[in-house]
Amino acid sequence: SKFGSKDLRDLIALWTVHDIHKIINDKEDEFSITSEQTKNIVHDLDMKEFNDELDIQDYQSCAVALHNNEPSKIDDSTNRFTQLRPILRLVDSAASISDPSEFVEQAERAVSKVFSSKNERYVPGSHKIELEDSITQQIVNKTLYQVMKNEGYIPIDIRQDGVLYARSTESKDFAKEMDEFLRV
Repeated sequence: SKFGSKDLRDLIALWTVHDIHKIINDKEDEFSITSEQTKNIVHDLDMKEFNDELDIQDYQSCAVALHNNEPSKIDDSTNRFTQLRPILRLVDSAASISDPSEFVEQAERAVSKVFSSKNERYVPGSHKIELEDSITQQIVNKTLYQVMKNEGYIPIDIRQDGVLYARSTESKDFAKEMDEFLRV
């Protein structure tokens, strides 16, 4: 199915409310946010101005049912949230790591759900380049990001110290190729 601008606006709106509610609520109370609290966040952020397609239950679903762990309330999901949940889980996986190598360890299920098909399986990948000069490091990472796109990898996030991406299990492991290239 095609992913359009409406989908992107829905994702941005849902992710924003999800992330803000985590800042406002205690970690222990993260999944006990009420519809009224969600409604207040949506109102305070003026989300209806940005996206008038989603309703409070969509935002509520994202607040209480995004995670896979026990207190998550997956049964409280709306249809729209359920459609976008795999992508939101991928964003959550990428946002919750501090080092690119953690993405490979923690995002396999999220990457597979978003990119894999019946005929092709995708796995997470990352590369990390550490250079003393941060400007050169950023230029190298941006260049590698473009090279990866041209080689059929799916870049997910570019960071100061690396790139997170999805790759088909049929393709070469870009990180291994980069390591070999840098040793030459």
